[in-house]
Amino acid sequence: MIYNGEYICSVVHKVKKEYGSSDPFRICKLKRSVKLNFEAMGIGQEATKGFFLKMYQINSITVNSDMPKEFQRIILAHELGHVFLHSNIKRENDVSGNKIKQFSDTAIFADNAMEKEANMFAAELLIDDSSVTELLQEDRSFEYIAQELRVPLKLLGIKWDIMKHKNPELCDFVIPVCGDFLKDEEIPPNFDEYIC
Repeated sequence: MIYNGEYICSVVHKVKKEYGSSDPFRICKLKRSVKLNFEAMGIGQEATKGFFLKMYQINSITVNSDMPKEFQRIILAHELGHVFLHSNIKRENDVSGNKIKQFSDTAIFADNAMEKEANMFAAELLIDDSSVTELLQEDRSFEYIAQELRVPLKLLGIKWDIMKHKNPELCDFVIPVCGDFLKDEEIPPNFDEYIC
């Protein structure tokens, strides 16, 4: 099933309301059916950034603990997108007959529907419309806004596309939005170097 932006925004709105937060760490802590793990997996270009696995009724998210905390927040928000949007999608049984659903960062931010939906979920969860609008009214650049909001510029681009869908009169974003912007990205130890 492919979800449209309006549906994803409504899911994010319900999540924020239910958990009283847009902080993915807090949401994981409060959502009993999610087990959050941190594992050291390196920071090189080929390093695993995170993954979501559902086995039986347990949603398990693993995040690379070697990454900067701000980047972990973005990966966690993306993986929560899979939890809230995709954990009930029927998948094939594995060879042992166990029902397993897995989303790993070999596909994170890749050009497939579920990854794009998880990106939209993350952008909507982490970036508030009013914050973007307020900073634009101060005549700030998109680069400045991304840095101020502590998100990668291309995630802000995804958010801008969502905002444009809500309000078609908004101008076009100058950065092309691609689904695979983090897939093979090497994350520097200093997150500020990444978001600029």
